[in-house]
Amino acid sequence: MFKRSTKKIGSETAQGSREKRAYVIGDVHGRLDLLNDLLQLIEEDNDRRENKETIIVFLGDLIDRGPDSRGVIDLLSTAPPSFAKCYFIKGNHEDVLVRGLEGEPRLLTPWLKFGGQACAQSYGVDIGAIHGQEEHVIEHVLLSAIPAAHINFMKNFYESIRFGDYLFVHAGLRPNVPLEQQSAKDMMGIRKEFLESDADFGCVVVHGHSVSDAVVIKDNRIGIDTGAYATGVLTALRIEDDDRSVIQTSGPADPAFALEDVEANPLFTDNSH
Repeated sequence: MFKRSTKKIGSETAQGSREKRAYVIGDVHGRLDLLNDLLQLIEEDNDRRENKETIIVFLGDLIDRGPDSRGVIDLLSTAPPSFAKCYFIKGNHEDVLVRGLEGEPRLLTPWLKFGGQACAQSYGVDIGAIHGQEEHVIEHVLLSAIPAAHINFMKNFYESIRFGDYLFVHAGLRPNVPLEQQSAKDMMGIRKEFLESDADFGCVVVHGHSVSDAVVIKDNRIGIDTGAYATGVLTALRIEDDDRSVIQTSGPADPAFALEDVEANPLFTDNSH
């Protein structure tokens, strides 16, 4: 049974884009069940409000860890919500998979270890058959299983999106670096330096990537990754003018997962772009 809630979190000085409404969704990680329910909640919320241009922004990490990465990508690439325009930001998990299948197969073995196995299985891959195999074998099996359209879809995700006084990115920004000089590596993988910073980034950064028990609201950032793949809680943030609200749906948690800290894993901090 799913539990649903909409919670007011108050207004600050930050303003959204004029005459537009945005719904920003945190890391899905293969939880198609939660995504379907959250999209229904968002549509119902949007229908209750003034008619205006609506966008939905996905903060990345649509894939891995959870049970149905294929279903998530198939839905969003072929049948996204019709009531809003969707934008997709590239997470470190999409980045590593795409790079691994487009010339860097050395990344595929660690990708499998850190969440990719569940993704591969959702595409019908026999994990036992590729365990311990050489990189080129794993690459061939994955390329045979994952539709090219899915790879191209993930390949073309954005690095960041600006919405009024807000900036949407997957992981965060490096403090004291101008926005135009921020690296893809940091926007997809930074943790401690960003999370512990009280720097003024010139915008309010809305991000996922770093799991928290609840939405984190600070002067310079809002974190909305509530660990859906493990906790069963998927979060969206609605931004409209100077108003912000949280929309969440919760379903079954997965006791097989611990919300491990992957910060030290070079797979998710080393990006050659």
